[in-house]
Amino acid sequence: MIKILMMLPVIMSISCATVDIYFNKTDFKEKPSTILIGYFERRLVNYQPYIIKDLRDALAFNFFKLKYTARLYEVKENKEAQDANDKNYILDGEAIKNQMAVNSSDIFIQGSVSERVTGDLADAGVSTSVTVMVYNKTGVKIGEARYMISESMADARTLVNVTKTLALKLHHEFTNLSKFILLPF
Repeated sequence: MIKILMMLPVIMSISCATVDIYFNKTDFKEKPSTILIGYFERRLVNYQPYIIKDLRDALAFNFFKLKYTARLYEVKENKEAQDANDKNYILDGEAIKNQMAVNSSDIFIQGSVSERVTGDLADAGVSTSVTVMVYNKTGVKIGEARYMISESMADARTLVNVTKTLALKLHHEFTNLSKFILLPF
């Protein structure tokens, strides 16, 4: 009985995270070897200036561990953009296609990190969602993944777990979807 009570917090913390992923099987041609990691929009309640940089670095590291060549898309400062969320850094289809050609990449990913505080001061909770959108060489969105957790991305362990899980899930999709290529008869 004591062992069960001691394991309860661990079980509860594991069950608080969910990952939802979807890919268009018809749009996927082959397993990629090079991934270009774009910008992630910051939608955070409090000031955490390095979350996006840390997230991109951790994703690159986890893809590298899975034998991908992972490159970080260099975000150029836009002097005209006054938006605190940096929405102008999220690329559209044509810009993605151009960057993929310039960087010789097979896949482009970008997304957002959203963090909300719920409840009152006495019973405050955090809800975090990391969205990753996946694009092919033509700039067409072929998939999306969402990781939802009841922890803050400001915690380094959370950031590591989120990026590791997302990289593994995307790797799984890349390797399984490449098997769906229809061969001509």
